[in-house]
Amino acid sequence: TAERMMLAVLEAGCSAPVGGHAVAVDDNVLSLTGLVATVSGSVGLRLSATGPVTDPEGLGRRLAGALLAEGAAELMELSLINI
Repeated sequence: TAERMMLAVLEAGCSAPVGGHAVAVDDNVLSLTGLVATVSGSVGLRLSATGPVTDPEGLGRRLAGALLAEGAAELMELSLINI
C-alpha cells in the first residue's frame, strides 16, 4: 500500500524508471525506500522514510513529497523525453 501510494502521488506510469520497496521493520514500524532515475540510470535519486505500519498511505505520500522536493519530477520528465 505504501509503495502504491508513493507511485500514485508521483504519477509514475509504466515507462517511468521509478520503484518503491516497503519492509516491516517490526510490528510497529514500516520502512519505505523510493527510487527515481533517468532511463539510462546515469542519474538517480533514492530516499527512505519510516512510519507506523498503521499508516502506509501517509508514509507513501510523505516519501513521494520528499522525492518531488528533491527533483523527482524533473528526472521523470527527462526519462520521457529520452524514450
